[in-house]
Amino acid sequence: MSSGAETATWDFFISYTAVDKDWAVWIAWQLELAEYRVLIQEWDFGPGAHWMASMDLGMAKSRRTIAVCSEAYMRSGWGQMEWHGALQADSSGTDRKLVPIRVADCELSPLLRQVVWVDLVGLTEGAARNRLLGAIEHVVTGRAKPSQSPAFPGVLPTRVSVPGLHPPTPPPSFPGPGGSTLTSAAFLARSGGTRVAPLTEHDPTVIGPYTLRYRLGAGLLSTVYLGEDDKGRTAAVKTSGSPERLAREARHTRAVRSVHVPAVLGAGSAPPYLATEYADGTTLAERVALRGPFTATGLHQFAVHLLGVLADVHRAGIVHGDVAPGNVILSASGPRLIDFGAARPDGDRPRGPRAEGTANVMAPELWRNSVVTTAADVFAWGCLVTYAGTRRWPFPGATEDEVRGRILGAAPGLTGLAQPVRGAVRAALHREPASRPTVADLLGRLTEAPAARPVSAPRFGRRALFTSGGAVLAMAANAGLTRDTAAGPAAPPRDPAARAEVVAVTADRLRSRDPDLAARLDLAAYLIRSTPRTRANVLRHTEMTRLSRHSGPVKGLAFDPSSGLLASAGYDGAVRLWDPRDNHARQAAEPLRNVSSVLCVAFGPAGLVAFGDVEGLVTIARPERGDPRSGRWRRRTFPAHPPGQEVLRVRFGPTGGLLASSSVDGTVRIWNPVDPTLPLRVLDHADRAVDNKWVWGMDFCAGDRMVVTAGDSSTGSSVKLWSLDGLDADRPDPAPVRQQLDMSANAFAGIGHVATDPADDRVVFVVSAPVAQGGNSDVRVLRLRDGDDGLGRASVIPGHSGFATLAVALSPDGTRLATGNEDPRGPTVRLWDRADTTVSTPLPGLADKVWATAFSPDGAFLAAGAENGDLGLWATDPERAADRLEPPTEDEWFRLFPSLLRPVR
Repeated sequence: MSSGAETATWDFFISYTAVDKDWAVWIAWQLELAEYRVLIQEWDFGPGAHWMASMDLGMAKSRRTIAVCSEAYMRSGWGQMEWHGALQADSSGTDRKLVPIRVADCELSPLLRQVVWVDLVGLTEGAARNRLLGAIEHVVTGRAKPSQSPAFPGVLPTRVSVPGLHPPTPPPSFPGPGGSTLTSAAFLARSGGTRVAPLTEHDPTVIGPYTLRYRLGAGLLSTVYLGEDDKGRTAAVKTSGSPERLAREARHTRAVRSVHVPAVLGAGSAPPYLATEYADGTTLAERVALRGPFTATGLHQFAVHLLGVLADVHRAGIVHGDVAPGNVILSASGPRLIDFGAARPDGDRPRGPRAEGTANVMAPELWRNSVVTTAADVFAWGCLVTYAGTRRWPFPGATEDEVRGRILGAAPGLTGLAQPVRGAVRAALHREPASRPTVADLLGRLTEAPAARPVSAPRFGRRALFTSGGAVLAMAANAGLTRDTAAGPAAPPRDPAARAEVVAVTADRLRSRDPDLAARLDLAAYLIRSTPRTRANVLRHTEMTRLSRHSGPVKGLAFDPSSGLLASAGYDGAVRLWDPRDNHARQAAEPLRNVSSVLCVAFGPAGLVAFGDVEGLVTIARPERGDPRSGRWRRRTFPAHPPGQEVLRVRFGPTGGLLASSSVDGTVRIWNPVDPTLPLRVLDHADRAVDNKWVWGMDFCAGDRMVVTAGDSSTGSSVKLWSLDGLDADRPDPAPVRQQLDMSANAFAGIGHVATDPADDRVVFVVSAPVAQGGNSDVRVLRLRDGDDGLGRASVIPGHSGFATLAVALSPDGTRLATGNEDPRGPTVRLWDRADTTVSTPLPGLADKVWATAFSPDGAFLAAGAENGDLGLWATDPERAADRLEPPTEDEWFRLFPSLLRPVR
């Protein structure tokens, strides 16, 4: 056995005799479909394996042992050794390490009878599967509490007039052959499958040949009931005020030949109704709400299966038109697609002013009311897979108009999706229908490459179950979906990231009531798995180092990429130098003194420093031998802007050959730092503005070829893009430049900053006061368009405050983002992990408005400067923050997460 096996862990080891091999294999198959890791001799102890050693290792490394009980097993000496070993390891049964499963009528030994067993004797396959998975769910979670209230045992009215009450719990279905399908379906619904509601006093009791039992759902145009005919067969019965609509839906549904689309059972006109097969299972919406996003493996398989369903639909020349979470049922045989109410023929013209459908999955052509093809379902598939894998829509929005705007104009948010699913989804979400792949193309892409899989227990020559080819894959590939529809309380997630998310969410809920316990849970979540969310929560507890204060506001910060020193520019007329790695937070050299207040600072090559002051002057200081620690400088001060016109920002270009300065005079000026006698080019951002002319934000992008500016202008606050083509260091431009490349749709408000992504210099981050009245100060991400003719909106990182964000900085590798704001309630500094910008870290320590933020060259430190002269420094390594925390106690952990292992350092 490989060395890797020694560290592996299985969920279950199956103990059985040769007589019961078929039962053992069947049980193992069901458990692996439900994403449990199983060790079984038939599959895992192949030729060359030492079966005794393998068995011993399996028992030692498996969390639990399943004993497949029959008369033969009771007589087996090997079987007795195996279940005795499991029982001795958990003699009290608190950890449920031994799970007896009776598969034949037999007398259990007195010792084994003390353990609660699972009885599959005499059950049909479906009933046995449900009982097995339900029992295993209870074993893992430790409780069998139902997900909804039990039925009231007293007298019940025949009608419930108050909507929203739980339906009465039906009696258990007969476990043998011929059990009531209706009872099974209703029980599945009550236990976490499709949500049902009791009939109201306004509902009919009979429609056509169907006696109505429950409401399955209701919309603006129709109501769906669970009905039963006189032979006990169930159906989903839809009623509508539009007979034409029901007839059209029946026609389109009948056209599709697929086991994954419920068949039409009948239709009638008095009243109008459509009866289809009832689809057992939970909807995708319910599954994601209850259990969170799919694992990478489960998502890959779900995505492929749903493509298989769409292939059947499109083969019939039909566009479903509403592939939404509520219309996808997760059944034991894979996804089933219901509700063809919005369906239409491929290439159909719009029938009204607005297409039908769910806003979050509607393709751009549906919003434009254009011709609709099967490409619209491909777009919806991409949206749905993103939702299933991340619990977020790729084009989110609080209103339908906001969703529409993002679908028509924004890039999709796919953070959290793994390859190859991510690439397939990105292609499916192309804005132009003709550029999207077909369902067959996507199936080929996803079945050629293996899905991303979590680390799991090793297999000993086990044959792969998942095979490529065909529109619909083998049912065995549906791992994860059966588990998701199991009845009873949700099992603890086996994916470490999902477990960490459960703990992190709990910590967030407790933070205001019990911050100390929340801090301990932050550490626990991080120990389970380092994710953007767990790192963000641990960093809440990082300690700020307060550097010696300036005697006035600190509005400029910069790190030297060579020495790693931090420079801070203060209103006290000093540029101070600090070594962030000095535990005593001392100044690394004598400060650079200036006659007037300093507002901004930047480092260039070889320790070169530039800073601007309130008098319109810029000073370039060169350290002896290129070492800022020497404290000896050669300085040159020059009038960069008119006297008294404050210099707000200075920036060196990426190569160090250019220096830019911005001012309250409304201009940005480009200089040769070797000879700043005259500006090489003047960019007139304000463009003849009379009053406010403050250029708050400025940075180079696309190398040294372009400059982005943000601030006041004659057309209001705006972001502008400028080309530096034709710049000649020996021949300055004769006149100011007013013609910018682009300023469309790049909103700015009053005050703020811009910063270019160090990892992609075609991406610019913009912060300011809120651009919408009553809104938050979001971080807007702009990208240089192809052709370099303007900036397009790439994405928005939602802000946390209605107050202005004054500063933005990115780590050198571009993976993290820091902002500073003026919110008097705090926190004024936030740290974001760009892998998931839905979460951020509020950093403690600074109580006043923050004017500047900066990352150290290695990204290990973040600095921020405040209005009151404070200068804060934080280590950004979550490991350092975690070292300051204590884990939750055993009592605390068991009270909150009785079925999860407590993480330890």
